[in-house]
Amino acid sequence: MNSYRPPDKEPPVTWREMFAMMRVILEILAGPMAIILGALALLILLFYAGSVNMLYTLPILGALGLGFAYLARRSKAAEQEALKEIEAGRMPKAGRRPPSSGGF
Repeated sequence: MNSYRPPDKEPPVTWREMFAMMRVILEILAGPMAIILGALALLILLFYAGSVNMLYTLPILGALGLGFAYLARRSKAAEQEALKEIEAGRMPKAGRRPPSSGGF
């Protein structure tokens, strides 16, 4: 008859490992969280400015438009650079891949 053997216990996680994992997670999430909080602050500022005077919303909308134009220009440049690398027979670096043609 076989007896049950409990699984081997894993060594406890040290504080250094715990802080290293937290640092990596926060580094990954810092960019998206800054974008989300910035967009929320911009939205709140836009509603406040619109409630005071509609002319105050023009600089905010202008800054928003400049931000979109910058992102579009940066994306177009990255796509062109990735296509040049593909034509040269090299794989593009991560984050600079052109959109896939069709399918998922």
